[in-house]
Amino acid sequence: MKRTRILLLLIVVVLCLALASYLSYYYGYTTATAERMVVEEALREEASKAIEEIKKEAISAIKALKDEIAKAIDEAVKAAKAPVYVVGVEPVANVTVEWLTPLEGVLAKLPKTANVILSNGSKVVSTLNWTSITDPLFPEYKYSPYTAGVYRATATVSLPYGVYCTDPKLLIVTTNVTVMTPLLPYLYPNATPLTDPRYKDLFNQPGTYKSERIVVDGLNRTYHYYVPSYYNGTQRMPLVISLHGAWSCGLANLLGADDYAEKFGFILVCPDSYGYIWNIPGVVAGANVTIDVNFISKLIDVMSEKYNIDTKRVYVVGISAGGMMATYLALYLPHKIAAVGIISGALSLAALADAGVKFPRPMTFVITAGTYELLFGAPFDEHLRARKAVTYLVEQFNCSRTPEVTFWPDPKAKGVYWPPTGERTAVVRYVYSGGVGGVQVVYFEIIGGGHCWPGGMQYSLPSSVGWVTYHVEAWSDCLWPYLSKCTLP
Repeated sequence: MKRTRILLLLIVVVLCLALASYLSYYYGYTTATAERMVVEEALREEASKAIEEIKKEAISAIKALKDEIAKAIDEAVKAAKAPVYVVGVEPVANVTVEWLTPLEGVLAKLPKTANVILSNGSKVVSTLNWTSITDPLFPEYKYSPYTAGVYRATATVSLPYGVYCTDPKLLIVTTNVTVMTPLLPYLYPNATPLTDPRYKDLFNQPGTYKSERIVVDGLNRTYHYYVPSYYNGTQRMPLVISLHGAWSCGLANLLGADDYAEKFGFILVCPDSYGYIWNIPGVVAGANVTIDVNFISKLIDVMSEKYNIDTKRVYVVGISAGGMMATYLALYLPHKIAAVGIISGALSLAALADAGVKFPRPMTFVITAGTYELLFGAPFDEHLRARKAVTYLVEQFNCSRTPEVTFWPDPKAKGVYWPPTGERTAVVRYVYSGGVGGVQVVYFEIIGGGHCWPGGMQYSLPSSVGWVTYHVEAWSDCLWPYLSKCTLP
């Protein structure tokens, strides 16, 4: 009985403990679940708020994107309705080339492309097609390797694909092509000089070429000369001194005159000025003409010592400033110079006429002048000075006032218009004969002619110096037929 009571008691205790354990677990679980639910509710509220914010931002971003897409579509539609067109072409680089550069060489140096500016503000590279290189004032004068100056090169621009052009002139591009010449070394100091081996073949006569120096009045002076191939020293030869123009050089005068020295039989000397121009009174500030007079006087003596010179047949010719210097040589060296030829250089003669200066003795003068001479683009009025000089000399030397007049071409010839249709120049020669001692004053007026050597090279662009005439040639027609007949008394 007692044992049963103890067993029941143990069962009751176990049941109580089990009930207590259950109650304890239930109470803790219920409490933990309630707390977790509070936390989860808080998290749900935070998440809901975050989602709402994200939704707002997403909606705003989508709206902005839609606006941008709509704007892009609108611009694309507008662009499709308004085509792109040319508004201009960027300038292209200028080009500088050496004398005697062939046309192909110039074209090779010109730019191949240009930037075309479009209406939408963009630029596109397009091909240049060069169509002409001409004188900017006289486009009928095409590029010549012998003619220096600043040419105008013209090109057309290839129209880019899908681009329109409302004005064809917008597709025309121009640039400058400068041709440097050694004939004017002081004007083009970067040009390769005539002494360079590349130009050796230009001095191609069979006689002897030399360049030498002498010291006169403390100055080292240079001169160049040509002796004909048949000179042997047994017969006297005339001496011709040819004076270059301003910015030029003696070798420039030698080139092209050497063949006439060979043909006509005279020794040709072409001295260099000391600097870019001769000492010409009234032209060069502070000019001391004695410096050049002494130089030429000494040069005549030196050549007479070296060669068998006919000292009674020494002639001086000059172009431009060289012609002006020749005038003063006739004034100060009349005992050494038999006659004078002046090509486009009568300014000093006209000045002496205005001053009433008389030459020490009568001598033959040959003068040429163009009616449209330009000095680097500026009218020179050379023919007006020449006319004054001719009147002055005719009166002083007591020549006939009635000249013999000749025309090239002959205006009386049937079907010939004078100047001829399409010709730039024509020539009138006035020969005043019967002067004291048989001297003559001969004047060639080149109608439409420029500041150039008649029959010579178009050394500079017509827009710069005017046009060369080819109706007469200076040595064959103007100078030698008259100078060669003159001797010193």
